[in-house]
Amino acid sequence: MPLSSLTRIPDGVPERRAVLTGIAEIALNALWEAGPAWVTGSPSSAPDWWAA
Repeated sequence: MPLSSLTRIPDGVPERRAVLTGIAEIALNALWEAGPAWVTGSPSSAPDWWAA
């Protein structure tokens, strides 16, 4: 991986937070890419709790 593709973590950011940021990004991307299956279907395919 070229160094130009890396992002430097600013001084003062705790190591635990820096690691968590990467993990959170992966989780968020997974949610965005997966999306709820019923979004592409008809409104009647939404879960019951959605209408409540």
